[in-house]
Amino acid sequence: MKKSRVQVCPFCQSMHSALEDEVYCSKSNLNADIIKSNAFYYKSNKLFSGKHIGRLTVKMVFNGYQYLKLGKHDTMLTDRNYLIINPGQEWNSEIDSEKEVEGLTIAFHPTLCKQFIYASKASTRALLDNPYNMAAESLTFFEHTYENDLFLRQLFLQFKKGILRQTNDALFFKELKFTLLEALFHKHLHTELIHNRIPVKNSSLQKELFRRLGIAKDYILANIEKDLLLDDIGYTAALSSFHFLRLFKAVYKKTPHQFIMQERLKKACYLLKNSSKTIDEISIAIGYKNHSAFSRNFKRHTGLTPLSFRLYGSSYSFQSSNQ
Repeated sequence: MKKSRVQVCPFCQSMHSALEDEVYCSKSNLNADIIKSNAFYYKSNKLFSGKHIGRLTVKMVFNGYQYLKLGKHDTMLTDRNYLIINPGQEWNSEIDSEKEVEGLTIAFHPTLCKQFIYASKASTRALLDNPYNMAAESLTFFEHTYENDLFLRQLFLQFKKGILRQTNDALFFKELKFTLLEALFHKHLHTELIHNRIPVKNSSLQKELFRRLGIAKDYILANIEKDLLLDDIGYTAALSSFHFLRLFKAVYKKTPHQFIMQERLKKACYLLKNSSKTIDEISIAIGYKNHSAFSRNFKRHTGLTPLSFRLYGSSYSFQSSNQ
């Protein structure tokens, strides 16, 4: 499998690139403007990125868990979500797993983003008169995890298959990147319907509160093994406990406690099927203080004991978290 010959850090060098030698790494002294948009595939059970400063970047995993820190905020990638990192944001990531985790990183050149914004917002007349113009503004998103959907999963899978085929096909990957940008842009517009659930009239306040709630939700995902208290979670969003509880329930249609229990159950299911950890070790890894409480809650939600689930599997499905 081809890897970049450009001088980049060991982490960036370890990933498999869609386009050979088009690897943007903030630790390299190369001129970033000459590095095209690109996509990268990785498969590892031990991976540590160190600090990087990214372009507009999308990150996702096909299985397992990947921890990330964006600036001062924590989050966790799972096979059910993806993360958008805005240009200039500092980030680092880590995988520490018994089973290898497969993932993608898709980084967009600023010019490509401005071309997309212009093509999306300009009138047909403007596009005919100035087809190669670019928007003045950059493309920015709420910087937290978003729930994956079937269309995006299929799109990410096309990226993966294209990289593994080692085609180095610039046209194929550029079409995929424009398709992804369009999907993300429309999903971003959809988030306006979600943050309209926040009971304030001022649009700027709605967006700010939604941003803070996203930080708090990601904090929960990244710290699911801890004894999470309402005061501490609210503090990450700079909101009082009561204010945070009311807004979280309004936006995500469940309380923080319900969300925590749901995410602990999901992680328990994954670890039971994909690790050699004992039931006691798994209960501790997802934030339970004793094995009995974990087993009771697990059976109440799935109909199976943890041991039965590990041995025989389950058709238990998780409901959308309305992200």
